[in-house]
Amino acid sequence: MIDVPASPLGFGDALDASGAFDLVAITREDRDRTRLYQSDQARQRLADATGSVDDFLRALGMRISIGAVAPDTLPRVVQLLAKTNQFNTTTRRHGQADLEAMIAHGAIALWMRIEDRFGDNGLVGVAIAVPEPDADDAFRMDSFLMSCRVLGRRAEHALLGAVARRARATGARALIGEFIPTRKNAPAAGFYRDAGFTPIANEPGRWRLALPDDCAALAPPALFEVLEVS
Repeated sequence: MIDVPASPLGFGDALDASGAFDLVAITREDRDRTRLYQSDQARQRLADATGSVDDFLRALGMRISIGAVAPDTLPRVVQLLAKTNQFNTTTRRHGQADLEAMIAHGAIALWMRIEDRFGDNGLVGVAIAVPEPDADDAFRMDSFLMSCRVLGRRAEHALLGAVARRARATGARALIGEFIPTRKNAPAAGFYRDAGFTPIANEPGRWRLALPDDCAALAPPALFEVLEVS
């Protein structure tokens, strides 16, 4: 549903800002769909042949790249926001114009790409944190999501750690996590709890994590390489 102003003179601006009629960009991941499917099958065979998740991750040799959303990654980020349902803490469907405005107003918006011995998984994760209006020293996790193709690899901890470090660099002392349940996003329900956040009293679905100076507690497992590129 699109909210439009009372005056017809404002209809055009409202429709443009909604993003509902944005042209759908063909992303690198769209073009590589067949290759991605084949490499996923190879990963599953490796998982079946290894004795534990840790053994699988060591054998997989993951390399995670994380960077700030920019014009070249914006189409894929918007695509993930629009279609990711399972590991998605809020399922907010921000369009390109919305996301650009959020970044312009101080949001931390990051993408995550995963590569491994079988090839490039593509851009598979997005995190957006915005300054919390009710707390001068906190960022609120507006969106946190990952493609279902990479669930179970613990990569979400690398992405959250990158958000925490960037928030702390601005002077923030806390992250506020949000979980808004839907019919499909149960896989993300325990994410903030498992990451060490504490439930906020009398605020269902909201969690808080204090940010120390070094954010060492949010370091990802020593099972893969993480590179923050921008």
